[in-house]
Order: sequence, then structure tokens, then C-alpha cells
Amino acid sequence: MSAEIRVELVDVEVVRRHFEEICALYDEVFSAPPFYWRSDESDLHRGRLTRLLDDPSFGAALAFQ
Repeated sequence: MSAEIRVELVDVEVVRRHFEEICALYDEVFSAPPFYWRSDESDLHRGRLTRLLDDPSFGAALAFQ
């Protein structure tokens, strides 16, 4: 049995709705080797993503299962 995955180009409002999930995935993926993980990396990522949400040119591609 295979799960269908769809990728959607989304706007800021969709990213806002999935903000916590996006941040949790970032933390899980990039805190593992071979990546270097600073103790404040999660907060830094949240700050970068929050600032991007104020950029009118920002968009994202999200994968859903």
C-alpha cells in the first residue's frame, strides 16, 4: 500500500496554519547529523520563518500525505 503525497504551492496563510508542524519538521531533520545544530537553532529558524511571513513575495511549497 502506498501513500499518496501531494505538493502544493501555498501562500502565507497556509504556512501560518502549519507553522508549528513546519518548525517541528525542521527541528527533527536538521538537528541530526550531518547537520550542525546550535542550542538556539530552533528559535533562530522560527524567527527567520516569522520574518518571511511578512515578506509580500514569500510563498512556499508544502508536501501533504
